Amino acid sequence: MSQTILDPSALEACVRDYLNDHVPRVMAVLDPLRIRISNWNELYPNMDVGEVDVPDFPSIPDSKTHKCIITPEVYVDATDFQEVPDKGYRRLTPNQSVGLRHAGLVFQVNEIIKDDSGKVIELVGTAKSVEEVAKPKAFIQWVSKPIHCEVRLYDRL
Repeated sequence: MSQTILDPSALEACVRDYLNDHVPRVMAVLDPLRIRISNWNELYPNMDVGEVDVPDFPSIPDSKTHKCIITPEVYVDATDFQEVPDKGYRRLTPNQSVGLRHAGLVFQVNEIIKDDSGKVIELVGTAKSVEEVAKPKAFIQWVSKPIHCEVRLYDRL
């Protein structure tokens, strides 16, 4: 009988490759931070809600898509914002804009709202079309009309 030792990262890479081609992608936010787009009416005149096409399989060109709604109030993960950024931080800061994945928008913070304990609870800012501004350093996930769901986090993969 032959025995082989396999590095777990090799198996994980195979599993990731399989999942990329067989499991539709969705956007999720585990630690929500509210973002308010103050210039919404300039982006979507006379509309309370916009629609965004999101690819089910981003790694496969021309794959199926599903619709996500976007509203003037979206939620991003709190870890995607740092008021005083670490060196090399590439996501949202008071002086660094970030792209909203698949929405074609770049968001810039204008105001930081905190609760009584000093925790950031909301960011107010403006958004522009990704075609009008310099490409941001990062694009982050967001949700607009969130639903509660069960999420299982795994250490590796």
